[in-house]
Amino acid sequence: MKHIAHFIPLLIIAFICVSVVGAEVFNGHSVPSPISSSISPGLHSAPVVPQGGYISPAPPPQASIYRVISPSSSAIVTTNRCTECNESDNTADIQIAERSQYLSVNEEDAEISRINKYIKDNRLDWKAGKTSISNLTPESFQKMLGYKPPESVPPDKQSPEPEMMIASLPDSFSWRSNNGDWTTPVKNQGQCGSCWAFAGTSVFESFWERITNDPNLNPDFAEQYLMDCTNLGDCNGGWIPFDAFISHPGTDGKIGTPSESSLPYQAYKRPSCTLSYSAERYRAPSGSGWSYIGTYGTIPNENTLKNYIYNYGPIWATFIVDNNFRTYTGGYFSGSATGNTNHAITIVGWGIVPAGYNNAGKTYWICKNSWGTWWGESGYFNIVAGSNKIGQYAAYMYGVPVPVPTVTSISPASGIKGQQVNITNLQGTNFETGAQVELRRTGYPSIKATNEVVASSTSMTCTIDLTNAVEGTYDIAVTNPGGIAGTGSQLFTVIDLHIPTVTSISPASGFVGSSVSTTISGTDFVNPMNVSLWSSSSPKIITGNPVTVSSTTRMSSTFSIPYDTWTGSWNIRVSNPNGETDRHNMFTISPLSAPKLTSITPSSGTVGNTVTVKISGSNLQTGAEVWLGTSGNLTEIPGRVLSQTKTYIQADFSLPWSVPGGLRDVTIKNPDGQTSTLQKKFNLIGASDPVVTKITPPSGIIGNTVPFTLTGTNFINGLRINLIRSGQDPLSAQNIRVSRATSASGQFVLPLLNSSEQGAWDLVTSYPSGNSSTLPGGFTISPLPAPKLTSITPSSGTVGNTVTAKISGSNLQTGAEVWLGTSGNLTEIPGRVLSQTKTYIQADFSLPWSVPGGLRDVTIKNPDGQTSTLQKKFNLIGASDPVVTKITPPSGIIGNTVPFTLTGTNFINGLRINLIRSGQDPLSAQNIRVSRATSASGQFVLPLLNSSEQGAWDLVTSYPSGNSSTFTGGFTISPLPAPKLTSITPSKGMAGKTVTTTIVGSNFKFPVEVMIWSDSEIGLPGINTVLTGTKTIRTQLAIPANMEKGKKNLTVTNPDGQVSTLSNAFTVL
Repeated sequence: MKHIAHFIPLLIIAFICVSVVGAEVFNGHSVPSPISSSISPGLHSAPVVPQGGYISPAPPPQASIYRVISPSSSAIVTTNRCTECNESDNTADIQIAERSQYLSVNEEDAEISRINKYIKDNRLDWKAGKTSISNLTPESFQKMLGYKPPESVPPDKQSPEPEMMIASLPDSFSWRSNNGDWTTPVKNQGQCGSCWAFAGTSVFESFWERITNDPNLNPDFAEQYLMDCTNLGDCNGGWIPFDAFISHPGTDGKIGTPSESSLPYQAYKRPSCTLSYSAERYRAPSGSGWSYIGTYGTIPNENTLKNYIYNYGPIWATFIVDNNFRTYTGGYFSGSATGNTNHAITIVGWGIVPAGYNNAGKTYWICKNSWGTWWGESGYFNIVAGSNKIGQYAAYMYGVPVPVPTVTSISPASGIKGQQVNITNLQGTNFETGAQVELRRTGYPSIKATNEVVASSTSMTCTIDLTNAVEGTYDIAVTNPGGIAGTGSQLFTVIDLHIPTVTSISPASGFVGSSVSTTISGTDFVNPMNVSLWSSSSPKIITGNPVTVSSTTRMSSTFSIPYDTWTGSWNIRVSNPNGETDRHNMFTISPLSAPKLTSITPSSGTVGNTVTVKISGSNLQTGAEVWLGTSGNLTEIPGRVLSQTKTYIQADFSLPWSVPGGLRDVTIKNPDGQTSTLQKKFNLIGASDPVVTKITPPSGIIGNTVPFTLTGTNFINGLRINLIRSGQDPLSAQNIRVSRATSASGQFVLPLLNSSEQGAWDLVTSYPSGNSSTLPGGFTISPLPAPKLTSITPSSGTVGNTVTAKISGSNLQTGAEVWLGTSGNLTEIPGRVLSQTKTYIQADFSLPWSVPGGLRDVTIKNPDGQTSTLQKKFNLIGASDPVVTKITPPSGIIGNTVPFTLTGTNFINGLRINLIRSGQDPLSAQNIRVSRATSASGQFVLPLLNSSEQGAWDLVTSYPSGNSSTFTGGFTISPLPAPKLTSITPSKGMAGKTVTTTIVGSNFKFPVEVMIWSDSEIGLPGINTVLTGTKTIRTQLAIPANMEKGKKNLTVTNPDGQVSTLSNAFTVL
């Protein structure tokens, strides 16, 4: 793009420049966008032109390719402080002189509610709320909007759409998350129309991060410079300021913007430029430029904008801000406003509106605003493409040069003349797909590689044919498709192979059973090399592994020498692809020294146990084996090696019961077969018959755990203790512990044996070896003490009820059973045990109606069969005929629920109360409650009986036991009172109409029927009839069009058939 020799006349657009209620210090990056992509496009060094081919995005360049002014540390700050915004730690309240510019809290809330209703009614995808500017009145908000079109636009500032653009752009992309965040923190322009300066500076800050290839740089350049030190605009608006960053000097005669710290933002234009002349300036590299996207004033299509954003980074753009937008707090804004655009922002990416939204599937732009982070989504907003002329006057910066590749290493770093070598890892930077590799050497033809594959920008592979190569070192050159090449000096060596020779090996000896790492010197060493040891005295060949060639004269290898290797002088053989060489008697393999044992600690152990010993000596090899044994069987008892050194072995010996006691030899065998024996140095203590002379205590009670102690002889670990009795299963002791040879302890868990199983039992002690001893009748098993009952509380209960009783006594066993009964039937009424101790049982007794009353015995039976009975200590109260002497009230009206009280005798729970009359179904009382033996209560629900069913009914009381009594004619059922009509309102209605009426009277009963009629025609029933209390009826009369006009009678009929008529009460008109 041509250099512009003159400024574009001042193009002013007055944008929304609203103060931020909370201008926060923004420490770090903005809140991450949900859009994320692994694609890492860079920029191009020239604008897109129609003749261009396929646009391939390049990775971010290296700063060293162009000489650019690097930002000093003072330029990298975390936020743009607006000194006129009255910021505090938490809020920034911009005071406006005229209070009328602000809405009251209630007005603001009402405005937000109105906008949210508008959003809901129109099914929009964004939400409104309180923001940094939502409290401005619409009038104040509108005063900040304005537009002045530019006087002229040079043709070289308009970029036509390219003929071919990238067709496979991702659905979602953002420079906030493209292998790093290439945007800078959101700023706050305050109460000043400077959004043009903030949007332009935002684009240049991202441009700077990409030319320095550092997404974490976050440069903070001074927007105040554009207002104070250029003629591009002020707080009343301005236009695209890119020229100030590229080629146009400011009013002080210098090109480039300073850092924020050099000229802090003030939110107003100073009378003159106060920037220090010595302040460091930041300008775009030579060759940089800018242009509108497409023709000036048009809105580029979505794919065009995406391509420019993808290839050139964040762009400058404008759109129309309406009153609603000031309340935006999140979502996907959309609108169809027309007219001039009035606000500049930075578009940093795009996405697809997700499912579930009204605009689902449409593209939206991710935009960075300059109203602080208390507005929108932490200062950002999403807007549906095509809304409010978004993207008009879009412009971009270009000029980042293509990065030069570098070459740092190659593997393998050498190859053999006449062969092909596969390069598995060529490393460097800025490798591009299609890059070519060649070997270069001054005075010789270049050797081009084939099969180049770029794995990443820092790694690639290829194949090099060394058929025509000459011996020596070469440079490695990598050339990207654009022709830019980088070279790594003398990184590759071509070797002309000869048969290798060996001059020395170090060390030159090793022991059997060892691994020896050696260094071998000679000539013509080159991969792949093979090294081995051999001897005419042994068929074995010892191969070196691994073999590492460090140069043509030096390599290293490790030899693993088996224990059974022949000892003496061995030859070394080396070979490369050109041949092999032997060098005799270069390496000596020596035998290991014989082992020698000196002691074992401890030196004794008892059969049936595992003993851990330390065997000391010298020349003990890793992998040695150890045994305890006799001269006739040295390996009788094998050991398990736990750890070892050359001077001792820690091992476990499991001493079996089956071997006899006595002295044993200790033997070790090294892996090379050499052995050493310590004769009769370990005393194996065998088992003898374990004799019991006393057991304490000598007896125990069934159902108990009895700890005991044995006194006797020959007790060792592994002792078994049992109680034996003919015809019974043995009882084995638990937790047996031998404290010394004459004392042992344990415990017997004695089951609840019956009397025939109790008494004296033999005590038998034994070992797994078969050694045993018996103490006849040594232990006596005794019965539990018999239970004894002393009381039961409560001591009475009534049939038909469940009574919970506490039965007290002693020696009550867990699992005991209880009953109430008679001497002839002790288990007549079983109890259900709820809880118990040794001194009481809590139990439920369900007292059936079927058993007669009287005194009952209380009986308990322990699990061992022993019982105890308390005779005649529980009074079972039986049922008698329940006699009624009085019922209050003695009558009730049909259709009503009548509570009543009975007076009489012999009332108990379970009482049944019925009204009986010949030929009628009985009427059973509900909610019966017996308060005492002479009083009971309940209620009758009286149906709507006809007159023949009304009158006196017998009152019958009874129990499930069959006891009953009849109170003849004890209750009278009376009829309802007859209905009586008083009036109907309205009292007339038009034929063909439906009239809603209110009927007043008394004694109305639901479901009541209403009818108007005359002698000459069929009556008309009321519909939708509703009864309110007993005195008011509401009903509708649907009067037919052909109904005879004139006076009509009104009739009301209760459900019991009683009728009331009001003559000539209603007139049909």
